[in-house]
Amino acid sequence: MRQEILSRLVAAGAGGLSGQELATWLGLSRTAVWKHIAALREEGYRIEAEPGSGYRLVNGDDLLIPANLERQRLPRRFGAQYHYHPSLDSTNLAARRLAMANAPEGTVVAADQQLAGRGRLGRHWVSAAGLGLWFSVIVRPSVPPHQLALVTLLTAVAAAEGIEEVAGTIVGIKWPNDLVIGGRKTAGILTEAGTELDRVDYIVIGIGINILHRPEDFPPELRATATSLAQAGGNVPTRPALLAAILRWLDHDYQGWLGGDLTWLERWRCRSVTLGRTVTVKESGSQYRALAIDVDSDGALIVQTGDGGRRRVVAGEVSLGGYRGDSA
Repeated sequence: MRQEILSRLVAAGAGGLSGQELATWLGLSRTAVWKHIAALREEGYRIEAEPGSGYRLVNGDDLLIPANLERQRLPRRFGAQYHYHPSLDSTNLAARRLAMANAPEGTVVAADQQLAGRGRLGRHWVSAAGLGLWFSVIVRPSVPPHQLALVTLLTAVAAAEGIEEVAGTIVGIKWPNDLVIGGRKTAGILTEAGTELDRVDYIVIGIGINILHRPEDFPPELRATATSLAQAGGNVPTRPALLAAILRWLDHDYQGWLGGDLTWLERWRCRSVTLGRTVTVKESGSQYRALAIDVDSDGALIVQTGDGGRRRVVAGEVSLGGYRGDSA
């Protein structure tokens, strides 16, 4: 019922709807409508009430409710099953629960706020209400586990191109999972898989994008390395428009990958802010400096060490000079 109220308020726009109009459409008493409005306000929705004009939803077109996503141009597969929550522990955790309950490929989970958002290597991800886009997608590719890293790289390309499509901002990619604008992190990707022996059962792809953050919205230790679309300039899209754009690109590149097309990997290389630079690698308890020279067909980073040898970095932490890939 509350989702129906939100949908009608979104459709009404700035004109709003009276309590009597809502009561008539929904078959409720005006008192029941008022109670639902009060509950929605407690969930964080900004609903104004003015004598003579009724209830008006503030910034309604930016909400990630199903009615707003349905107005976007969505691909056939991704987003057909859509779960929205005002607040969640983590969209990845919620998506994993759905995946283990046999949710279909392409299922999307989005939240206005994450209370336990996570980044790579167990880091916390700042996921305040109304400031960013936090969502996860379930995929079920028939690939061996050693190709899981490719999904992170593919998603990074799709997210970068979705952001550029609607925001007009040039986006770079830091291996393996960070999107950067002007040298600062604005988005991150966390992929988690359910595997059985030598096959993948499901992969949950989590994406977090900073959209409206001001410097003071980040913890002090991240203000020099994190940014948002608003800080970076360009257009600031609504979250439903941004989500739909990313899902379209993800659908295109994912279907191509399943069909053997790896042209998106060259687009990843063109966007990379890692390749051609000296990096610090931390893995297996050791740390060393090396030159990042390429990624291979499994998504591993290829680096050249000081003695001229080459190494594959699969799950290590890679940092660039002047950049730290902590969560934001």
